[in-house]
Amino acid sequence: MKSLEEYLRENFSKGIIDHAIRANIDSKDIVSFYIHPAGHNGDTLDYIVKRDNIARLNYSNAIITVECEQCGKQYEVVPGAHIPICHEKYMHEKAVI
Repeated sequence: MKSLEEYLRENFSKGIIDHAIRANIDSKDIVSFYIHPAGHNGDTLDYIVKRDNIARLNYSNAIITVECEQCGKQYEVVPGAHIPICHEKYMHEKAVI
């Protein structure tokens, strides 16, 4: 899977410096976006956003639900993403399947 850095470096080497970003907030309040070279053929990379963190969204990844042991609140996250803060701390550093 191509990283964002690899994507940007590859496009830069082709003289492509402008990129289109399309943002979305779905019915479960999950913020995501995709990036694609503006006006050119090329790869499209999808990401999910939580606060200032982004994680690559691969549609073979299932969104998983994690639950706070203290209050029972549930959060839906992509595997590998940072878990939301609950009770002033991260519930876990990263979600892992």
